[in-house]
Amino acid sequence: RSWLRRRGQDLGSNQCARFDLDMVPRCAADICEGVAHMHRLGLMHRDLKPDNVIVFLSSGCGPTLKIADFGSARAYKHICDALPLADDNSSLSTDVCTYWYAAVELLLGDHEYSEKVDIWSIGCIIGELMTGSPLLRGEEPKHVVRAMQQQLGLIEESNCPSARPAQGRPDWVEFIKGQSFANQAIVPGVPE
Repeated sequence: RSWLRRRGQDLGSNQCARFDLDMVPRCAADICEGVAHMHRLGLMHRDLKPDNVIVFLSSGCGPTLKIADFGSARAYKHICDALPLADDNSSLSTDVCTYWYAAVELLLGDHEYSEKVDIWSIGCIIGELMTGSPLLRGEEPKHVVRAMQQQLGLIEESNCPSARPAQGRPDWVEFIKGQSFANQAIVPGVPE
């Protein structure tokens, strides 16, 4: 699995090419700026992950990031006739994002989500830039939800509306009972 492409070339197989931590704020800002522009236009990417971010290096200017692969993108404002518009009459698909970067509402099968799913993915990408590996691994959605709860604490309806009971919810949605791990450092050695 490649993690990141630099000038279109694969950088690795199972691990990312760890960024110099000094580059992370610039890369994070570029990703956020690109996604903010998409959202201003009314477009959800819905599959942001390191494989869909291309880094271009130019001498003296630092890295420039480009967001790629808009195959899962969905318009929630009218942009043009060629893009399908997410409206109240059609439910949004939840099978759109790679599990490791998917927001909890997608993993829980909630069809009522917004462009905020892209923001969650950005956080996962930034965490991976800082650590050199994905923050939330899992073979299936339920494994990623468990990893989220181990890192961030119990997912409940009070802090996540998607956790509300709903017909059609997958059978595996059993939340971890017990102590929260939210105070645990996700990226040790990085100032909060």
